[in-house]
Amino acid sequence: MHMQYFIPFWPGDDLYEEFDPWKDECKGRQKRIWECFKKPPIDGVLVSRVNIDQTNHLKVDAKKQGIHAALRFDGPVMGDCGAFSYVNKSKPLYEPIETLRFYKDLDFDVGVTVDHLIVKTIKMPDKTRRALTDAEKEERWNLTIEYAKRMFDEAQKSDYEKLRLIGVSQGWDAESYARGIRELLDYGFDYVGLGGLARKPNKLIKESLLRVRTEIMDHVKKKKLRENISPRIGVHLFGVARTDFLETMVQCGITSFDSASPLRIAWTSSNKNYMMNDHFYAAVRIRIAETEEERIKEEKVFRKLSDFRKGLITANEFVEELSRYKPKTYAQWKEDALRTLNDKPWEKCDCSICTEIGMHVCIFRGCERNMRRGFHNVYQFHKVLRERFPKVLALTWCTGKKDPEEKLLPAYRRYSASNIFKTFWESVYDLPVEIGVLSAKYLLINWDTRISMYEERLTTDKLPEAIKDLEGKLRLYDKVYFIGLGIYREAIEKAAKNMNIPIEVYPKQELSRGKLDIIEYNRQMKEFREAIRKEIAPYLEAMTTCKQTELNAF
Repeated sequence: MHMQYFIPFWPGDDLYEEFDPWKDECKGRQKRIWECFKKPPIDGVLVSRVNIDQTNHLKVDAKKQGIHAALRFDGPVMGDCGAFSYVNKSKPLYEPIETLRFYKDLDFDVGVTVDHLIVKTIKMPDKTRRALTDAEKEERWNLTIEYAKRMFDEAQKSDYEKLRLIGVSQGWDAESYARGIRELLDYGFDYVGLGGLARKPNKLIKESLLRVRTEIMDHVKKKKLRENISPRIGVHLFGVARTDFLETMVQCGITSFDSASPLRIAWTSSNKNYMMNDHFYAAVRIRIAETEEERIKEEKVFRKLSDFRKGLITANEFVEELSRYKPKTYAQWKEDALRTLNDKPWEKCDCSICTEIGMHVCIFRGCERNMRRGFHNVYQFHKVLRERFPKVLALTWCTGKKDPEEKLLPAYRRYSASNIFKTFWESVYDLPVEIGVLSAKYLLINWDTRISMYEERLTTDKLPEAIKDLEGKLRLYDKVYFIGLGIYREAIEKAAKNMNIPIEVYPKQELSRGKLDIIEYNRQMKEFREAIRKEIAPYLEAMTTCKQTELNAF
């Protein structure tokens, strides 16, 4: 599976539709990051329940319309409980079964099991801190696993169709994390997560990822022998997103992750506020005037900034004027400011933010500039991620023959009763791509979407609905590969005409020995797989040339 980047949602992470940086005036409706770019620079959104509960308008909208409508986002939405908000309490704020119903009622795509962070120290009511005892750490570990199992059992009911559950493991060292993952996999989870690592050192993160990878590989081997079909396991890494860590994450089998770091460094970092490819620049700080005397100097700074933009003065001349504005403040930022102003990185960026406000994206001043710079950073981070590891979908049609099991099953297992589907699955399951199925009942679904048994075929009456669904979902990918026949193929071909992403359809007439039929479907499966492998070469290289010197240097 390719790595998906989820951005944590916080109320207030938005900007006004219109902004005049020279007057510091804004107006219009407030837009979220996925509404500011032609193609969202994210793969999904992570929303903590605690943020919903503490934001009345979001809570009301989500309960009334569902979480997608409340966020105005039609991509994947993941929900968790915001464990950092209750880290100092003896138990989580939320009950497991009630939380699962909360995810279902608000129409989340993915729900995270209720967990409890295992940290070195916690804050007491009198504001002092004390260390967690070994017994308390073990108690939190057991509680996290127990809650996950209770939610898993409840989620097997048909009420929770299409909701995917992430079983979370918390820990204090690599072994405790791996032990939790082992418990969750053995219990039946096919999507697991590592929590509480956001503030941990790189060494522990890498050790934990490597141990977890070993657990997953052992589990997959055993499960394949039992079920006679190759399984897939999703792994989510909570709170970690660093460009220099992406290859390690790929090598260790991470399939999704979340972090607000690319956004928040825009205003929290001392000198890494603006990202360009995988390099960083400091934002030039022009503080808001607090007195009338400062306001006069501030106006002069902005006149000089305008002169610099027009090429009338040099970066050095502008910085000298800026230094006279608040001399004590700017001495430490001078060299960083000169580098930013001389390099003019905003002129090299193709994002809508830099196009809109130009050099002002690199000015550290007020929410509108700082949030725009944060949005730009997320765009750049996602661009680096996708340039290294493209987001590719391998897609096929659903089959008439299905596993008749009454309980909910992941789509790949529901359709695995068909040799037609099984041929497709065994050709792509091990590739780092997303796998989808065009279903007559559910339309485009992921391989892991848990669905009921059904008897339905795609008809011409439902074709327009299928095309619209494809157009909405396929736009999130860099490339799509489809293999299938009949009306399902027709739906893909018609959707492709209205989209600006490359879609390759198999079996291909030019590769066939005659008419396109099941024989050609099976015969061209090898070409289908090789075409995908060629597209995802960077992924495969990262996976096969695992940097053992880096991973084993613990």
